[in-house]
Amino acid sequence: LAVGLSFTLSFLYISGAVAVAGLLNMLPITVMGLGTREGTFLVLFKPMAEPLILAFSGLVFLIAQIGGGIISFLLGYSFLFLARKNAAQK
Repeated sequence: LAVGLSFTLSFLYISGAVAVAGLLNMLPITVMGLGTREGTFLVLFKPMAEPLILAFSGLVFLIAQIGGGIISFLLGYSFLFLARKNAAQK
């Protein structure tokens, strides 16, 4: 993501910033951490342009939600499949 948005910071710095933003997202300040993540990235990536930082923040959020959604879908579908299979056997 960072390479696609032309970030010039090191991989370790970006990884650390994502980890710090993730920790701050866990604080019960806003719904789903909206705002805290963006604020954290704006402070930590200060030398970068704001639109790039906000785009990066949105993409990090989107990828995290898609990953969780896929896992939830697969687990939910497998439980539903097993429940229907058990109901059909009775």
